[in-house]
Amino acid sequence: MRNSFLVLVTFILLRPFLLMADVIENDIVRVEVSSNGSITLYDKQNKIHWGSNFPGWIEVITKTGKEKLTLTESKTKVDSRQDFLEITFSNLQGKEISDPHFRMKVLVRLTKNGFDMEISELNTIFKLNSIEYPAHFLTVKSGDEDGYIVAPHLQGILIPSRYDAGFMRKGQNIWDMIADMETWWNFESGNLNMPWFGARKDNSSVFVHVESSSDCTLHLIGNKLIKSNGETVIDRHGQTKGTRISSLTPIWKSSKGKLAYPRKIRIELVENGYLGMTQRYKKIAIESGRFVTLKEKITTNPEIEKIIGAPDIKVYCYTNRLNNPNLKAWSEPVLNGYEKVNTTFAQVAGMSDDLKKSGIEKCMFLLAGWNRMGYDHEHVDMWPPAEKCGGIEGLKKAAEKVKENGFLFALHDNYDDFYPDAPTFDEKYILRNADGTLHKGGIWDGGLCYITCPSQRMGLLNRNMDLVQNNIPINAYYFDVITNTSHYECYDKNHPITRKQDLKYRLDLLNNINERGLIIGGERGTDWALPALAFCEGLSGGGTGYHYGVAYRIGITIPLFYLVYHECVVGYWQHGTPYGREDHGNHVLMDMLCAQPSSWSIEHEQWNDLKTLIKETYDLLNPLHTNTAHSAMINHEMLSKDYMVQKSTFDNGTMVWVNYGNISYTHDGIELAPKGYRIEMKNIPLKTGSFK
Repeated sequence: MRNSFLVLVTFILLRPFLLMADVIENDIVRVEVSSNGSITLYDKQNKIHWGSNFPGWIEVITKTGKEKLTLTESKTKVDSRQDFLEITFSNLQGKEISDPHFRMKVLVRLTKNGFDMEISELNTIFKLNSIEYPAHFLTVKSGDEDGYIVAPHLQGILIPSRYDAGFMRKGQNIWDMIADMETWWNFESGNLNMPWFGARKDNSSVFVHVESSSDCTLHLIGNKLIKSNGETVIDRHGQTKGTRISSLTPIWKSSKGKLAYPRKIRIELVENGYLGMTQRYKKIAIESGRFVTLKEKITTNPEIEKIIGAPDIKVYCYTNRLNNPNLKAWSEPVLNGYEKVNTTFAQVAGMSDDLKKSGIEKCMFLLAGWNRMGYDHEHVDMWPPAEKCGGIEGLKKAAEKVKENGFLFALHDNYDDFYPDAPTFDEKYILRNADGTLHKGGIWDGGLCYITCPSQRMGLLNRNMDLVQNNIPINAYYFDVITNTSHYECYDKNHPITRKQDLKYRLDLLNNINERGLIIGGERGTDWALPALAFCEGLSGGGTGYHYGVAYRIGITIPLFYLVYHECVVGYWQHGTPYGREDHGNHVLMDMLCAQPSSWSIEHEQWNDLKTLIKETYDLLNPLHTNTAHSAMINHEMLSKDYMVQKSTFDNGTMVWVNYGNISYTHDGIELAPKGYRIEMKNIPLKTGSFK
């Protein structure tokens, strides 16, 4: 009786009023739409409600700027049919503006274990910016047992409703990653690399597939206070009335100021928490054509086999910062004209020989800052290679030596950023905003850049690639930015595009490299690109900053991406600072858990200090990745309450245990030292050890 009362109280906290509701249901679920247009899903088997009393918000653009209006103040009508409900919102009201002609139609159709939701129509006298609906649908109350939200950010993140570990500062700084969090991430980008999200309460797990994902953002709230109007607040003194929750809400961005096309999500109950969610999405990925295995890619380009078990040695060649101290790069340095040849092309050839002599059989050398003006400077005009590093002839000899040793030789390139001082810069290539202005990029070593329109990149790529391939015998290539950034709209009258069109242009660019017979990699990585990509840098996070062991910036890291796509792509850490090995142990433990090769960001003066460590790490990770590269990750387990001890299992029988913590773990005959690991593979001796 007491448990039933607690469930009722929690439900009332999240849904303060349910005056009237229209219902569609079957033996598994009941879907309710309340009189204000908010939606609730009831899991009949587990007796769990999902949803909130907040329908959502509409953001419009007026002459004075953006205005966010709550749907709670609109008129709502619900028409009920046998297996679907039709919700109509009208007469939108705000504090300063109103739209008596506003109309939004939402269709809710019952499915076997959930429902489909479609925003089929929206009319307003204003320019539409976004629709946040249904608000707080996946909500987990902070403090509840066995609750969490998950999102496919980087490798994947989990934000639990409880974290029962730590004393004073030990362990408690994990709360920095999971409480008072609020962020907005775009789908089909490096921030959300698969178009789905989910949550669990007790034994009830909900999976949401975003079917129209090109113009969708996920509003994520992690253990943060919300007020009675559904908006968040940070209250360090605890004086604000509200409820602390984690929640996930889709925000539907306009396409050129309009709804433009129906927006759709499918919401389903699944079994077994995030494992069930990844299994469900894997079926969708296979049906969609995004799931293309490494085996399939190798049949198209046998060179891809060389990346199996291969560490990514990212070598920085030339740093050449603009001399304008008024500017500070987004990568942190003040632009003071600092210049340095970090690694010559001849030294790259020597490094390749060293690795070959040490017994390393597979490796990828990826050169950054090889271009004429150095790293992040004068893009997109890459050619010719930096003279101070050895010029065309030096780069050619380095490529020949690396390939002679049986390794992959790749160059780092970028077709998003165009710098105004680049020799061929022309405004005709640049993305234009709705007001006609040029779309600014970031400030990097070359100063402020502008973003090229995706429709204009192919010509720039072909111009450069012809020069590169006619002179340098490369067998791999890497695109910075392209599989990381959110998609754009362009308002240039000569090349207008939508975000959906942007995605196609990006994929065309990747396929261009494949058609040239090269292995292609991308920054961070996202699953729309997997039919083309062989490797990604950044699927687990950055080259530094994994000190906590189980978290990178936000949430607890879990391998959602590899639970879906392990046999489809090789994933490396993203490049970090060249001296970023202070958390080396945690990075390699993550590589083990996900069965991936190692990655390094270096310059030549580090070489003598690091080459022995690179070989030791290779001996540890190469057999593991070679053994599992074509195997599915079928299970992932958290073995300790603080999430420090984890286990992964692959369909060929390989099992990996890691202990990120600084306390020994012993259970069921398994012993792990602090920062320890255990790798079991069929017909290969057991590997155990730890990082000091």
